[in-house]
Amino acid sequence: MTIRCKSCEKWYGAEDDDYGPCSIKHARGDRKFITHGEHICDEIYKDKGLDQDGDQGS
Repeated sequence: MTIRCKSCEKWYGAEDDDYGPCSIKHARGDRKFITHGEHICDEIYKDKGLDQDGDQGS
């Protein structure tokens, strides 16, 4: 299972519309750094899922 943006510590999304910036993409200077909360991570957590407590696994 992969992590979604809304579960990532590097994402700062708005609760009402579920869109927000990925701080990794923004720091890198990507033109499209706004992501949707349900977007599957394509950055540092792309291979990490959630552990049984619902937290990010390592």
